[in-house]
Amino acid sequence: MIHAGMQDGALLRIVNKLVNETLATDSVPPLTGIRHLRDGELWNDRARFEQRTVRQGVETVLRWQGRSAEHQLTTCWHSSPEGDLLVTQRAECETGGLIGMQWGFAIPTGWELLLPVLSGFRLTPEMDFDPLRLEYPYPWEAQALIISGRRGGFLIHAEDDMQHFKRLFVQRQGGQIWLGLESWCHAPFDGIQQAESVRWRVRAYKGHWLNAAATYRAWMEERFGLAACRRLHPDWVEDIQTVVIDNLDDPERLEALAQQLPPRQTLIYVPAWRARGYDRYYPDYTPREGFAEQVRRAREMGFRVMLHVNYFGCHMEHPDYERLRDYHHLDPLTKEPVHWEWRGEDPPIKFAYINPAAKAWRELFIERMAELCRRVQPDALHIDQSALIVNDGRGLVDGMNAMQGNLALHRELLEALPGVALSGEGLSEVTFRYESFAQRHVWGLDSVSAYFVPHHIAAAHPVSSSLFSPHTRLYGYLGMINPFGWRVYSAWRTAYDRQGILPTFAWLETEQLAQPDGVMRALLEEARWFAQRRPQPHFAPEEWRKGTLFLYRTAEGQLARYYQNAAGVSLQLRETKGWKTVSRRVEGVKRARIGGSIPGWLAYRGREVFGLNPTIAYPWSPEPPDRDALHLRYLPEHFRLSAVCLQKGQWVCFSFEPEEAVEGVAELFCPLPPLQAYLDGEPVQAERLAPRRYHYALPPRVCRLVLIFAQRAPLPLPSSLDVEACPLQLETDRVVERLVQYGHGMLPTVTPEERARLGLFAQPLHDGRVFRAVLLHLPAHALLLRGRGRSLLKGTPLRLSVEVNGREMWNQTLTSAGEQASFEIPLREWGGQAVLLRFLAQAPANYRLFPAQWGEVKIG
Repeated sequence: MIHAGMQDGALLRIVNKLVNETLATDSVPPLTGIRHLRDGELWNDRARFEQRTVRQGVETVLRWQGRSAEHQLTTCWHSSPEGDLLVTQRAECETGGLIGMQWGFAIPTGWELLLPVLSGFRLTPEMDFDPLRLEYPYPWEAQALIISGRRGGFLIHAEDDMQHFKRLFVQRQGGQIWLGLESWCHAPFDGIQQAESVRWRVRAYKGHWLNAAATYRAWMEERFGLAACRRLHPDWVEDIQTVVIDNLDDPERLEALAQQLPPRQTLIYVPAWRARGYDRYYPDYTPREGFAEQVRRAREMGFRVMLHVNYFGCHMEHPDYERLRDYHHLDPLTKEPVHWEWRGEDPPIKFAYINPAAKAWRELFIERMAELCRRVQPDALHIDQSALIVNDGRGLVDGMNAMQGNLALHRELLEALPGVALSGEGLSEVTFRYESFAQRHVWGLDSVSAYFVPHHIAAAHPVSSSLFSPHTRLYGYLGMINPFGWRVYSAWRTAYDRQGILPTFAWLETEQLAQPDGVMRALLEEARWFAQRRPQPHFAPEEWRKGTLFLYRTAEGQLARYYQNAAGVSLQLRETKGWKTVSRRVEGVKRARIGGSIPGWLAYRGREVFGLNPTIAYPWSPEPPDRDALHLRYLPEHFRLSAVCLQKGQWVCFSFEPEEAVEGVAELFCPLPPLQAYLDGEPVQAERLAPRRYHYALPPRVCRLVLIFAQRAPLPLPSSLDVEACPLQLETDRVVERLVQYGHGMLPTVTPEERARLGLFAQPLHDGRVFRAVLLHLPAHALLLRGRGRSLLKGTPLRLSVEVNGREMWNQTLTSAGEQASFEIPLREWGGQAVLLRFLAQAPANYRLFPAQWGEVKIG
């Protein structure tokens, strides 16, 4: 079914004879060769070449004269009886140091590369991405890839079961994607002179890419004995429809959660439960005081509970390390000991990686897990870093490589702990065999800094999920953000909706569950839909129509899908008369006609919302907007509403951003007549169109419109501003009903004296700017606003600013913890008027709630 063309010892073209499509390039890229410790990378463009015909194929020989010796690579290109192309390689070096051998080819425009890497993503030659070096079995999760064309394509995979580490190289070059597939030797490499590769198989397929995925999934099922592995998964695993990341440290939050989600279908994943703290002093698994009772209570309520453990972590200070030192992983190239190190905590966290191939380590770890389960009785164990598997520079340990040791540890754990389910961080075709659950990372999203690359996120693809689920249930990563941080949360969801990830909630606060706002109500309703309908991934190619991001079949047999349409992404259920919308995100548009509303969005008229930023995703609620509430009725097409904040019945602040230097007008519906209006601090007059309807002229630039509705008594002088006068709020591209202080336990300790002197806290978030606001009526005579701002942020710039009626009057960027800056702001031009003062703090994209303080703020 495949015809291959060779040139200069490398692959030039592949023809899919099933559909008569050819993948070809004009010239052969330098992708076939070897890597050597002493002589570096040796490719086909610098080799002496010979080619000979052999039975059922072609054999090419490449020779190089390196700095240390001569090297030779023989590549066999054979046709199998089924019509597939089989590729094997044999390297021979005169000196030791052979690392691996590679073959590859170029993918031209018109083709897509589907990679089971970091949960799965799609690349095309037109996309912008940095060169990728992807190691197997992680982050290259399955030893396969799919090249998809218009009518069919190619499945390429190795035929191996944990005998070889591998690497995948992907880069853009000259309007093409260059692809290299390497078989690694087992470290240490110093003495290796000869080695053979795995056998690679290139298969042609016809039609949808899911046909190729089904072929490889069937191969995995047979080769890895997955049916026997599934028999070790506890029965209750299939009940789980939602995962909640929580430390079980608040009984009220647990009660509120039970009111919102069915406990028996909810798995609570507990990261920080050990007496020593998160990620400290492994392998000590002593629970914190009272934790066993907390688990017992959660299980009595019907929840399933999963505990965070680490499968190869051992602190060097722990007594067990000395007897395990000889199994400490070494880097395969540098031979330096391999550690996990996190300097973001005080003191920093650092521990050794112990090779799970060591029987001594597996016995110790399983003994600790058995004791833990006896004391605490969890339902599941999350094996952190389980997908990270090292080609150990020490070589084989107890006759096994680390992949085989990893699998042995999983199997022996399940045999020792019947009824306990296993979960992993990340996933690969090594780890997924015995894991009932697995967290999924996202390409292009840094969970620590909350920085993400939108076009990488949008490249997320279900290729990995089509291989690993439903054998393993997939859920959100530990670093996932609370939905209150909507912009980053929606980035996670953009990827996860394409990958069939179970609804996952991270670090919810009690108030979000007890009194959910519009966003949380919609998300909880979506999770309840999963609990009620129990959808399973459905990989039927004929049902994956254009626009389908991920397809399910519910327990009742109905189809459901995440679907990309012109106004965003919808979760839809097929009914007799068509597709019914269950939930959705509005994205990629400036305006849209939608049923329901965008929670907190103040620009709408009838069924249409407008003033949107097409680069941002907006939450959706089936509840209609309140037509009697304050809102914008009209905004020109070239203006967008970039931020809004308000205190109901008192004031509102709109931020407008034009796309071009053209004036505009905003029409507002105001239930209360504005007493005063300011545009960037200047008093403005509105044109009254009708009762409760007003026109405001907008300049051709970024501007802030402040409307004041409440009358205040004149301020006595001098006056100090206190905490009670200035509630903490958030300025973002939507109205926030309540500022949720998620990330509890992260606030700094402040003495009573400090609170009195520097008492106006601000907690900068990644999503917008936090501020303290106060509405005042100034006396007529001369005034001055004085105060100080202070940063408690370590090592990252923190921008503080002060606004008067929407005009920024002062700003300062502080760069070190404890740094302070003073301000003096004249208020004379607003004498005798109402003023809205805002004290704002903005940190870089990070959700760790770094605090700032405002203090000694006085008007006199």
